Amino acid sequence: MAPAASKLRAEARFGALSRRALAQYLRLLRLYPVLTKAATSGILSALGNFLAQMIEKKQKKENCSQKLDVSGPLRYAIFGFFFTGPLSHFFFVFMEHWIPSEVPLVGVKRLLLDRFLFAPAFLLLFFLVMNFLEGKDAAAFAAKMKSGFWPALQTNWRVWTPVQFININYVPLQFRVLFANVVALFWREPLSLVNLRKRSLEPGEEELASRLDHYKAKATRHIFLIRHSQYHVDASLEKDRTLTPLGREQAELTGLRLASLGLKFNKIVHSSMTRAVETTDIISKHLPGVCRVSTDLLREGAPIEPDPPVSHWKPEAVQYYEDGARIEAAFRNYIHRADTKQQEDSYEIFICHANVIRYIVCRALQFPPEGWLRLSLNNGSITHLVVRPDGRVALRALGDTGFMPPDKISRS
Repeated sequence: MAPAASKLRAEARFGALSRRALAQYLRLLRLYPVLTKAATSGILSALGNFLAQMIEKKQKKENCSQKLDVSGPLRYAIFGFFFTGPLSHFFFVFMEHWIPSEVPLVGVKRLLLDRFLFAPAFLLLFFLVMNFLEGKDAAAFAAKMKSGFWPALQTNWRVWTPVQFININYVPLQFRVLFANVVALFWREPLSLVNLRKRSLEPGEEELASRLDHYKAKATRHIFLIRHSQYHVDASLEKDRTLTPLGREQAELTGLRLASLGLKFNKIVHSSMTRAVETTDIISKHLPGVCRVSTDLLREGAPIEPDPPVSHWKPEAVQYYEDGARIEAAFRNYIHRADTKQQEDSYEIFICHANVIRYIVCRALQFPPEGWLRLSLNNGSITHLVVRPDGRVALRALGDTGFMPPDKISRS
C-alpha cells in the first residue's frame, strides 16, 4: 500500500502546484494583461523555434552533428515579447469593440478581419523584424519577401483559419493570445522552418543567393521591329533610295498604328540607311517625345547563307562574312533580357530592314538562322518580340500589315 499512497501524495502535490500556478497566472493576467501576454508569447515562441530546430535536425539524419542555432530562439523570444503578445492583445480588444457581439454574422466578420487584415500585416512585420535581427540588408529582405511571403501566407490561411475561427468565437478574450501561442507550439511553425532551410545552406550560400537574386532581371522588354516603307529600288546610290509616295503613306499608317496601341514607347532605334531614316521621320511625328538613335549595326545586308539556297538572290560569299558579323552584333546588342536595374516593362521600336528582322527573329526564337529567307515581310510591317525576365522570347506578331488597306501593301 505504501507505493500506492506515495503515488497518490505525489499526484496531489502536483495537482496543487498546477492549481497554484494557474491561479498565479490568472492573477498576473488580470493585473498586467499586456506584460503577461508578452512574456507568455516570448517564452512559447522561443520554445517553438527550438522544437522546430530539433525536428529539422532529426529529419536530416545525415547531418546529426549540426549544432542548434541558439540565436534563433532568442530572436523569436524578442519578437514574441515585443510584437506577438502586445499586438495580438490589442487586436483582439479592438475586434471586440469594432465588431460587437450583437452584429449579424459577427463570427464570420471577425474571422475575415483577422485573416485578410491582421494575418498579412503581421506576417510582413515578422519578415521585417527577423531580417533586422539577423543583421540582413534591404536586398536580403526583398529576396526573402519574394520567395517566402506568399507561401507562408498561404500556409497561414490553410492552417490557422479553423484555429482562429475557434479562438475568436469560443475562447474567452483574455485567453486568446495564450490559445494561439499553444497551438503554434504544437504546429511545426513554417516561419521557423523557412529560416532553418536558409541556415542549412553552406556558409556564404545564402548571401550569394540573395546577391544573385538582386542581379536578376525583373522587367519585360517589348521589341517592335518595323521594316522600312517602299522605296525607289532603281537608284544607283544609297542616298538616292528614298521613299516612294506609297512608301510615305505606308509609314504614316504604321505610325498611326503604333500610336493607337496606347503604349509608352521608350525609344526608337533606326538604321542609318536613307529609307529607314525617312520611315523614322514619318513615324516619329505620331510618337512625339520618343527619343531617336541611329546606328549602322541595323543596316541591310546578307546575314548568313540561306539553306536551302535560292536562285534569285546570290550575293558574293565575302558579303556574308562582312554583313553577318555586323548583323549578329546587332542581335546581341539589342535582343536580350532587361537590365537588372530596370523596374518597369519597356517598349522599344527598331526601324530597319527585312533581312535584318528575319535573321533576328530566327535567332531570338532559337530557330536555325539559315532559314531566315523563308520568311516574308511587307513594307512598313510590324514584328513584335517579347523578352521575359527569365530570358524566354515570344513572337506576338510577324510582319503585321493588317492595319493597311490592301492597295497600300507592298514587299519591295
